[in-house]
Amino acid sequence: MQARSITYELCTSTIDAVQLAQNYQLHGIELCNVLSIGGISPSLSFLKQSRDIFKGEISVLIRPRPGNFVYNSPEKTLILDEIQLFVDCGMDTIVFGCLDEQNQVDFDFLSIIKSKAPICKLCFHRAFDDISDQSSALESLIDCGIDRVLTSGGKQSAHLGAEKLKQLIVQANDRIEVMPGAGVNASNIQEILRTTGAKRIHFSLTQRLKNYESIMDLGEISQIQKAELEKLLEIQLELAQN
Repeated sequence: MQARSITYELCTSTIDAVQLAQNYQLHGIELCNVLSIGGISPSLSFLKQSRDIFKGEISVLIRPRPGNFVYNSPEKTLILDEIQLFVDCGMDTIVFGCLDEQNQVDFDFLSIIKSKAPICKLCFHRAFDDISDQSSALESLIDCGIDRVLTSGGKQSAHLGAEKLKQLIVQANDRIEVMPGAGVNASNIQEILRTTGAKRIHFSLTQRLKNYESIMDLGEISQIQKAELEKLLEIQLELAQN
């Protein structure tokens, strides 16, 4: 693979992983909660503490509930309120998805989101992977001035969607950043990068644990796999040097 600089973005729901990201000087992190359902909006205190710890780019997922990305009017109001609160707390990038009933980009709402935070970068979430004509949607996002799109190429993982990701990255031609994500790990990252030509890649490296006793179904505790992150950092260094 040709030597090139690769930017890593760690998606996390724990403050321990944020500290690890700072220790290893990652370029960016995405904050969310409940990764097991694709993530929902994190708490304000999580962003505040993360801002104190992490010196790189902090993206925040704005997603008020599980389920699809088709929002009604009260939910849209909630999203806009959340955006304002997180902007005030110092996030750098808004990560969001908004679709209409036909699973196309909700451009009316997108324009309102954009006007709400003119100083922030905008990243369109993996809601993009529910859109049938991704090439057309990508052009529309470019026209709207979106900075980045997180996608697995319409497949369950970036590895499976690598060929489509390659097409999208070629089409983008640096007019928008296409960031592969979903299922990225040390065993497949080099193949994903080689196939797609991506310059930035997104991963969580999450290990789910249920290390407590309770009569209630309280869900699982997530933690980052430190050894896996170290392998990715070794690969990043090799790609930069070779």
